[in-house]
Amino acid sequence: MIQTRRLQLIPCARQDLEAILQDKQALGTRLHLTIPETWPTFPESFEYSYHLSTLEPALAALGWWVYLFIHVQERVLVGSGGFTAEPDADGAVEIGYEIAGEYRNRGLATEAAQGLIAYAFGHPEVTAVEAHTLAEPNPSVRVLEKVGMVRVRTLYGTEDGDLWHWRITRQTFQARRPSAADMTGWREHP
Repeated sequence: MIQTRRLQLIPCARQDLEAILQDKQALGTRLHLTIPETWPTFPESFEYSYHLSTLEPALAALGWWVYLFIHVQERVLVGSGGFTAEPDADGAVEIGYEIAGEYRNRGLATEAAQGLIAYAFGHPEVTAVEAHTLAEPNPSVRVLEKVGMVRVRTLYGTEDGDLWHWRITRQTFQARRPSAADMTGWREHP
């Protein structure tokens, strides 16, 4: 689990994926949480994750997986995200995230992305964290800018359209890492 100031990012177990695909309110009952009607924004990502969990269960065990974002004080699932895979041969990992509509514009996506990035750089083999957005100004672009990522290139004509490729290196992360006072409440749990 990854703990931030307001959120717990908990690894999504296979049973959680099944509940999301069959009856997301069953997930709420299972985890003792409220599940917003507007979540998930991208249900197809959970179908892929469920399929992947049957092929590569080690990804979840290693932490390079899907996380559910829980607002601790409100006991509500506010979003989800995580990593697309374990670090590649160059030490890069890719993150993604989504926040339920009624919880947007509260800084939760930024907080979750910061938690994922800090978790990734807590592993010495990780040299960079990357992300992709649509190639246009949008809320995800602003989140990535806030966490210190820079746009490194544009990918044209992908199946999702034109995309911007974002990146933050370990060196940049360490240079802009918040002070201990700013990190109050952040910690990684086994």
